[in-house]
Amino acid sequence: TSHLAYGGGLAVEDVAALSEEIVRTNDIDQALSAYYERRLPRVKEADRLCYAIVERQKQKGSADEIVALRNEGADLVFSPY
Repeated sequence: TSHLAYGGGLAVEDVAALSEEIVRTNDIDQALSAYYERRLPRVKEADRLCYAIVERQKQKGSADEIVALRNEGADLVFSPY
């Protein structure tokens, strides 16, 4: 997620989310399953946005298009995990 500078942030969120699920379920298999379901949509969205930014840059997309994608990324970054 270099185009959103968010890789480290996702990693920190992952630790928090997994620890919350372990505490909540007290069962590692259930915790991992819940963690996966909880985190996958957010990680996929970050990946989608980064890929879209790269593609727009490669295609010489307009600055407005790239800024709009980065703004979507900012909304993702600042939304609760």
